[in-house]
Amino acid sequence: MNPEVISIGDITIDFLISVPTYPKLGQDVDTLKLKMDLGGSAANFAVAIKRLGIRSGLIGKVGDDWFGDFAISELKKEGVEVG
Repeated sequence: MNPEVISIGDITIDFLISVPTYPKLGQDVDTLKLKMDLGGSAANFAVAIKRLGIRSGLIGKVGDDWFGDFAISELKKEGVEVG
């Protein structure tokens, strides 16, 4: 597959946390839900372009760990070409 658009830049993991109330300064609150998702402007752009039907690729760097594997897996699920 040859991408029509190649994004170069950051690939991150976003942690989305739901809490019952916004904590006051110094206050602890228990989380209701935690969700991990792919993030980073270059990754988000590559996914958005692919969802518009344009072949996309991404040049970036991830760690050799679980989070890096998760990011690559999510990009591949979206159809973004990664090397």
